[in-house]
Amino acid sequence: MIDALKHTLYAGLGATVVTAEKLEAALQDLVSKGKISAEEAQSTAKKVAEESKKEFQDAQSSLQSLFADLLAKSPVVLKKDLEAMEKRIESLEEEIANLKQEDS
Repeated sequence: MIDALKHTLYAGLGATVVTAEKLEAALQDLVSKGKISAEEAQSTAKKVAEESKKEFQDAQSSLQSLFADLLAKSPVVLKKDLEAMEKRIESLEEEIANLKQEDS
């Protein structure tokens, strides 16, 4: 499941790179045809880059939230929870051992 999420994320990143390259080429074409200035092309590219970054961060946040929800609902024990239970068991075993020594 984690691999599927990784592949989906990487596919999205790949599509973003291709889109950015196509956008850059299209803007360069418009500049060379004199339809927009180099400054306008640069400004447009900057706006698109900022919006893309925000969209990526939003998607990443949503994915993290979804993944956390899936983990919470799955029958999987998290390492931190397992370690906490192990410490608790060790503590209880020590208490039992101490009680046995007191009874002796």
